[in-house]
Amino acid sequence: MSLSPLSDKLAAWKLLPDRDSGFYSRYFVVPKRDGGLRPVLDLRALNSALMKFKFKMLTMKLIMSQIRSEDWFVTIDLKDAYFQVGIQPEHRKFLRFAFGGDAYQFRGLPFGLALSPCTFTKCMDAALAPLYFQVICILNYLDDWLILAHSKAMAASHRDVVLVHMRSLGLRVNPEKCVFSPSQRTTFFGVIWDSTK
Repeated sequence: MSLSPLSDKLAAWKLLPDRDSGFYSRYFVVPKRDGGLRPVLDLRALNSALMKFKFKMLTMKLIMSQIRSEDWFVTIDLKDAYFQVGIQPEHRKFLRFAFGGDAYQFRGLPFGLALSPCTFTKCMDAALAPLYFQVICILNYLDDWLILAHSKAMAASHRDVVLVHMRSLGLRVNPEKCVFSPSQRTTFFGVIWDSTK
């Protein structure tokens, strides 16, 4: 197998000129729902040595408490979400793998690292904080975001503010998986939400 199907992901990795010392993990790919491939490191050995952190993620109960009757929705999906969070250079040596005779190391959060969901969630919470001060209601579950507003016009306005803010932070969206047009019915968190019922 070649890395070529994943060439667009290489920005998240660094080709090492030689096999420096470091912590090497097994590398493999898994199919994505869209037909693409997701690179994964088998980080079980590294994960067993990491401290565990408790953190809160979005829950169904919180979503239900935020959705109001007649709300309008916009959904945003981040492209290659974990890879958008950089790894400190001195920690990258723990995220190495060999493939096809070459050595690589991740520069962004990999799938399979026990700390990735917590780290990503905390980074996105910090990224979204300025929007809360603008009274924009946005719920984030990893790479899936839901914007809620009282009117269609407000939902469109908030969508535009969020997208400009994301661009200013260098965050990329996956337009194929976003629903940019405000609607009162959407799918989020694996559930169909309808604010008219």
